[in-house]
Amino acid sequence: MVLAHNSRLGAEHPDIPVVNAYGDRYLWAPCIAQPAVRAYLVDLAAHAASLGANQLRLCHAGLASGPDIETVAEALSRLGR
Repeated sequence: MVLAHNSRLGAEHPDIPVVNAYGDRYLWAPCIAQPAVRAYLVDLAAHAASLGANQLRLCHAGLASGPDIETVAEALSRLGR
């Protein structure tokens, strides 16, 4: 399940994408620093768990800030849900 890659969402809500140092918006990349985006992604993960998903693989662009694989319950707990 891909969480933070959604061109349609970025096109419909141009205020949520990542913006680079030159002001370019990456419409496919919702900015996870925004609380509304984080809440949406946590809801998606919770929905996946309700459908039977029990493990997440966390992929990131060069940021080593957490485990690569964890259970959905562990991830939701870490995210305060």
